[in-house]
Amino acid sequence: MTEGSFKLIILFFPILLWSTPLQERIINYSAQTNNPFSGSIVESGLTFNSNTQFTSYSIFTQFWVSSNLALNGKIGPYIGKNDLYHYQFVGVNYNSINDENNYSPFCINIGMHRLINRQSSGNDRWFDFGIQYFKTIMNNQFAFHWNNYFTKNETVKAIGITHFIKFFPKLNLNYGMNYYFQNSTIALNLNLGYLL
Repeated sequence: MTEGSFKLIILFFPILLWSTPLQERIINYSAQTNNPFSGSIVESGLTFNSNTQFTSYSIFTQFWVSSNLALNGKIGPYIGKNDLYHYQFVGVNYNSINDENNYSPFCINIGMHRLINRQSSGNDRWFDFGIQYFKTIMNNQFAFHWNNYFTKNETVKAIGITHFIKFFPKLNLNYGMNYYFQNSTIALNLNLGYLL
């Protein structure tokens, strides 16, 4: 590699990591809430998502239609004076079962996210498609996941890991980290769920 081409890469590298305002909102608000089936039909709780620029929280509910199909919903209030958006999410979480009633370690997630701007009529909407892989390592349950958040014109891809902990019979905690390829952002996630 010549010195001139190396200088061009250094010059244009920040442009490759640049993201649009909608992509930044997707990174700020989107967080994993797809918890595995724990024997309870309904799980409700809080979700926190934090990166170096922004911290958001929302209230989530996960309703298990069957032991391998869940409906998810989240709603996030206005957070502060500088936050002009109200966040909503609805999605589906599906895990296949084979003939011997064994769960596949893979789970498919699809959903729609929406931000309602309280100062204008311009609302943002994006969709996501994701795959999770569940693995037990030394009696600890982890999920490795890949997500594609997209609109008609834009996309944000992320990978991450989540660790699940059961504190009490009805209290679940999971925490993890997502890496967003669009602008090399790392976000931390925390879900605290109560089984109803």
